[in-house]
Amino acid sequence: MNSPKALLVFKEPDAMKSLVDSLELRGIGSVIVNTGMDAIRICNSNEVFLVLLEVDIPDINGYDLVYFLRRQCKSELVFVIMAFFSMAAASLAMSVGINEFVAKPAKEEELVLLIEKYYNLNVNQVVSQEF
Repeated sequence: MNSPKALLVFKEPDAMKSLVDSLELRGIGSVIVNTGMDAIRICNSNEVFLVLLEVDIPDINGYDLVYFLRRQCKSELVFVIMAFFSMAAASLAMSVGINEFVAKPAKEEELVLLIEKYYNLNVNQVVSQEF
């Protein structure tokens, strides 16, 4: 079985290189893309356990992308969205099925710990299902 990956959807993927490196050091694979179409393609063809995305990606609103992926990909995906905080943004996030809302600007270590938490939950769930 391939190790599950975190999918990172950011308009400027190069800015997330450090996050990718930090995850790799913890044994967590990740894939980074900068469009919603690429995110859909990855979700349909890879073992993804979590999608971390910005609201303002180039080709689709992040909330709309989550709504679409929630219905088209595996329903157990964990979604974490990053946006500037407002009550309206947080409310919209919950209405489309987002698990975690991270206010911008977020610290890298905060993101690493959040991804690591869901990775460990996912790995433990897979191991318990195998026995």
